[in-house]
Amino acid sequence: MKKLIYIILLSILMLFMTGCSSKDEGVKMNIYYINADDTALVQDEYRLKAESTEEQIIEVMDVLMDADHNVNYHSAIPEELEVKEFRYRNKRLDLVFSEEYNSIPKGREVLLRAALGQTLVQIPEVSVVSFYIESQPLTTLSGEVIGYMRAEDFVQNTGSILKSYKTTDLRL
Repeated sequence: MKKLIYIILLSILMLFMTGCSSKDEGVKMNIYYINADDTALVQDEYRLKAESTEEQIIEVMDVLMDADHNVNYHSAIPEELEVKEFRYRNKRLDLVFSEEYNSIPKGREVLLRAALGQTLVQIPEVSVVSFYIESQPLTTLSGEVIGYMRAEDFVQNTGSILKSYKTTDLRL
């Protein structure tokens, strides 16, 4: 009987020790890329290695830009587009891009914004993301400042964002 109790206690102790030592390192998140057809977002699971928020931002931006080795998707950030700097304060992240941002086709630009926004707001201390072109905030075609974007501002329908259709009958 003592032997059985000893084995049970030893098993419980080993279970607790394994639970502590096999803990996954880093924050689990999804990195969003653009599919090979430039029509939708795809996601890839990733674990952050960096500890500080600033280091996590740099790490995620590096991962986002290094997707061109995959045949199914590519980086949301075109090679000709430079991310000049980022500013982080009070859970707000500002990304400053070079003026080449203005030459990105509109459909691709929407996917770029969605990929970066959905990816970066997963960093624990980042709640909102804003884009700047040089020193000017990103605006709509009518000139309205887009401002800070939250996770809720992005459609979560990866895989078919630009190919979604709805049909209806209209009387003319």
